[in-house]
Amino acid sequence: MTQFTMEALVNANSFTNEEISTIMGIEDNFLIRVGDNGHDKNQLNVGYGTPVDGQETNARGSIYVERPLLNTGQWYHIAVTFDAVNHERGRIEIYVDGVLVASIDEATTPRHGWKLNFLKNNGYTTYNI
Repeated sequence: MTQFTMEALVNANSFTNEEISTIMGIEDNFLIRVGDNGHDKNQLNVGYGTPVDGQETNARGSIYVERPLLNTGQWYHIAVTFDAVNHERGRIEIYVDGVLVASIDEATTPRHGWKLNFLKNNGYTTYNI
């Protein structure tokens, strides 16, 4: 897959739990979440996996949105785009309410076998890409 867009409408009740809150995606592959170790619980970030030759697990890369920090009780439209520059690297852009808030050019191009999870009817549906 050389291009994709992930979008979500988010309205949080709280940011008080001690866990990372995933909006969609799978750790070590590609995900949108709020909170992370050493970061504010209401800080939006995108985590992506960087395949390591000869290993089953991926190294981790992350993009953290400095502003805006998300507020409770407020709707946000979050969109993340990926556009492959070549077969090895691509650009990730993060938008909040239509405004580009963060980007990176060195993200690894998703390879066959990456997975994405989407919340559906009190469970998850997994798609291979």
